[in-house]
Amino acid sequence: VTITGNGPANTVINAAGQTDRIFQVDNGASVTLDQITLENATLPLPSANGGGAILEAGTLTVNQSVFTNNNGGFQLGGAIFNFGGTLTVLNSTFSGGNTSGDGGAIGTLGTLTIANSTISGNHAIGQGGGIFSNSASSPVSIVNSTIANNTSGVTGGGIGVETGTTQVTNSIVAKNTAVTGRELLPRRHRHHRRWWQQP
Repeated sequence: VTITGNGPANTVINAAGQTDRIFQVDNGASVTLDQITLENATLPLPSANGGGAILEAGTLTVNQSVFTNNNGGFQLGGAIFNFGGTLTVLNSTFSGGNTSGDGGAIGTLGTLTIANSTISGNHAIGQGGGIFSNSASSPVSIVNSTIANNTSGVTGGGIGVETGTTQVTNSIVAKNTAVTGRELLPRRHRHHRRWWQQP
């Protein structure tokens, strides 16, 4: 399935006042979102899984899109929670994301590739103000991107990494804030434990 908008300024899905995330990509599904904006989604409480705007467990490609002011509740990913799937983010912007869990913009338990994108101004009360990764067997790659001005209430203001390999290439990771590891924290401070259920 491919959803193509008329540019993120013109094709806007505003979820303000709604009671669920905008999209859910199940295991085995393949979805491409191109040139759209997803904004003001708030995950209902309680919820077993995160992703204020998208819960992704299949294959999701996001291109030339904008995510703004999405809230992941108490779980991973203010905007997107990659639950063991394959998430590719290209030429996109994430801002204003919030979660009381980990990963103000993106939380991942799967394969994540980010290229030519900006993740800025997001906040997690837990780890990873911008991105949180707990992908023991799946790589995370960030290329030609900017991760800046994100905040964490604990560790990893820009990027928080629990397990797995995270490679950052030709990118800016700067001006993020946290109690410890303001830019990138490669090991999790075990102040709490999160649980997830298969969608």
